[in-house]
Amino acid sequence: MIDVQLMEKPEGEEKNSHPKRLIDFANRLKADSTLRFDHKHDKITIVFDVDVFKRGNKGEQYKKLIEEKGENIFAVTNPSFELFLLLHYEDVFKKHIKPYENEIIANKKKSKRRFIDRHFSSISKINPKENPRVGDLVENIQTAIKEESNINQNIDLALNAITSNVGKVINDIISETV
Repeated sequence: MIDVQLMEKPEGEEKNSHPKRLIDFANRLKADSTLRFDHKHDKITIVFDVDVFKRGNKGEQYKKLIEEKGENIFAVTNPSFELFLLLHYEDVFKKHIKPYENEIIANKKKSKRRFIDRHFSSISKINPKENPRVGDLVENIQTAIKEESNINQNIDLALNAITSNVGKVINDIISETV
């Protein structure tokens, strides 16, 4: 049995999504006796984009974060979560990721939107930040898991490669319950 619980951040921290703060939040949740976190069976998955570590000289911060993750599970994307959303389409790696590798990894901003965000919208006809239809992609989760196997899934190498291990984490959860 899987009991998925979305944990809301405390008032004043709702918009704070830096991965280090998410680890701190996860550790506070595990220490909260009212939640009855079972360290033997329960797990917390922290989902974040690696691109926050690509600006400036933050590569060492990312490596340190991985060392500090403890028993938390990281589900990461590079450059951003729109990459994982894109993976929900059949043959997307061959047609829409491989030919655009340089643009995806650079992920330059144009008109307030980064490349992968615009690229996803051009293929899906969905603005992922505004359209609730993005949730319908869950119906194609097996496609996303399959397509994700074509790109880097190793979080240790995520800084320099198009990366997503979100599907792998989901598949691991599914496999544990079967």
